[in-house]
Amino acid sequence: MPLIALIDILRRRAEARVFPCIRELITEGLYPERLSPEERVPSRQDITQFLAAWFRHVDVPQEICLEWLIPYCTERLSAMSSSSISQIRHSTKSNIKYIYKSHLPFECGAKNNIFKASCAETCPLFDEMTKKDQMKSAEKTARHYKPERLDQRAIEVDNVAVGSVKEQHQEQFHQAMEFVCDQMAKGVAKKHIVKVLNEKGFKTRTGRIWSQGILSFELKKVGYESSDP
Repeated sequence: MPLIALIDILRRRAEARVFPCIRELITEGLYPERLSPEERVPSRQDITQFLAAWFRHVDVPQEICLEWLIPYCTERLSAMSSSSISQIRHSTKSNIKYIYKSHLPFECGAKNNIFKASCAETCPLFDEMTKKDQMKSAEKTARHYKPERLDQRAIEVDNVAVGSVKEQHQEQFHQAMEFVCDQMAKGVAKKHIVKVLNEKGFKTRTGRIWSQGILSFELKKVGYESSDP
């Protein structure tokens, strides 16, 4: 009985590592109709690298990955490409070698995955991948953030204690608060917002580095309530 129970545990653990997005891509393929018109349709290369990264993540040796993924790509994904079977085979080998050699981490994007593949909150990676996706989104917004006008909530910050705000911090503080409100509206966690603010060099109204306490205090001043810790 103990041996049978152990085998069952190992089997269920193995099945749990075939995440919902992986299971759908392997068994049903891509659903282009789930993509919005402005979104890029994922390519054969995208799917190949995604699956190869998953193989590596679940500790499948490169040789076994090659043995399984090459037939899959030549048989199931060839319709997505104008390349010949030999070219697809060569490309698949190159992609697998690249993924295993570069040690690229498996990052699915959770519900924001580029394939719009099935994603479940019961997936073992759901929380981790959701947080990583939020971080990437916040960092991307911060890199390209060019405010054209101040949000009304950010403008109201001026009326709280303008006299206490040093002149050199006013403009960047307003930009920081507009960025904060934008990220809060998207549901990004406060700790991630604080991390990005400090990484990008944003300062508080008094020129200090940001903390979760300061962020909560400033949000409360502009009437932005959130249950996020």
